[in-house]
Amino acid sequence: SLLIPAVSSLYPTPQQPPTPGFIAPTPNSQAILSFPCKARGIDSKHNQTNAYIQVPQRSSHGALLVCSHLLCASSGRRFRWCSVCKVPAAKRNFMKRHSHGIITSHRFT
Repeated sequence: SLLIPAVSSLYPTPQQPPTPGFIAPTPNSQAILSFPCKARGIDSKHNQTNAYIQVPQRSSHGALLVCSHLLCASSGRRFRWCSVCKVPAAKRNFMKRHSHGIITSHRFT
């Protein structure tokens, strides 16, 4: 017989935070990468346990990302995916530090 793992064991929940680099399969066969949010000065409860950024594995360079923590997301902090470094980078300095010659327009928003 075919054993299928419980859905709760495949996907992170608020009680079970994802670990850095966690990859969860999705129904459309695209994995989700999870990274702890590195934004500072939000709240004492904004930590790697409950504040993380989830990135679809096939995201394009410069894809817009938001933290899972409500206060962080509502504060306007945004991130972009750097496909070269394989990390979420702050949106405000993405062009200067992470364009890698792939993005050349300064009007990239």
